[in-house]
Amino acid sequence: MSTRFLVAKYVSDTKRMEPRNIGVVVWNNGCVIGRFLGDDSPIPRYLKVRNKTTYRKWLVAWKSQISKPVLEYAHGQTAQKSTPEFMDALQEWSKGNYLLVDGGIVAERVENRETEELTQYLFRQLVEAEEAIEKKEHEYARLRTGVSRLVKSVGVSSLPEWKEAQPQWYRAFGVLRSFDPDYTLGPLEKPYSIYNRVLLGDTKTFEIAAFHLGSFKESRNYPESRIAAFVVAPDNPTQQQKDNRDLLGHIATVIDITDETSARSLLEQTASLNGSD
Repeated sequence: MSTRFLVAKYVSDTKRMEPRNIGVVVWNNGCVIGRFLGDDSPIPRYLKVRNKTTYRKWLVAWKSQISKPVLEYAHGQTAQKSTPEFMDALQEWSKGNYLLVDGGIVAERVENRETEELTQYLFRQLVEAEEAIEKKEHEYARLRTGVSRLVKSVGVSSLPEWKEAQPQWYRAFGVLRSFDPDYTLGPLEKPYSIYNRVLLGDTKTFEIAAFHLGSFKESRNYPESRIAAFVVAPDNPTQQQKDNRDLLGHIATVIDITDETSARSLLEQTASLNGSD
């Protein structure tokens, strides 16, 4: 029999119906395993869960049903755990904001000993991947809005030589390249300082930004004081985010927009440079 799986979803607003994946349940030859967001970690903010107690009660209820050898349909019939119909009966445990949706079947044969590994894989692909995208979008939105407010409040955005997205060149491994920092201050050919938003929580975009800024710094012989990196410091940073911030500190002046006083001071310092340190 083919391996089946369900996708658990949470709908914060039932009128708008924008469900978020919060877990997976896998059935494989009578072995059923479920994994959900919030099992052993805080409930992510982006889910916009209105009642966290209710959320956790649903997780407990789903796991309780998963552990049973037999489930009863609403119309009275039963489904044995040893049969794939068990998943159909489990799906009836959906209501309002909390849904179990058919995810399909796994075409390849899965051994019983591989069920846990498959569950982890599906969780990473269907839940954690979506969570990573949501976190990236949330961080970028905070960064974009926060930086816009900061440059206006300090007054640098009204300076005649403050420009957005002006191309800057550098050499990397003997090759002439260019990138567009978010802001520059000073003459286009050789600005007094450059400014770029950097996401600490997204590995790919961080590495691209770090490469551009680091190569620009070395190639153009700019000190850290004339390269600014705007970041949003997370409340509970991962080790990777800590390492990214430490690395960035060797390349640029790191301006954390969540610390308004420090951010204003650092931006004023970098903006006061006129080509000499």
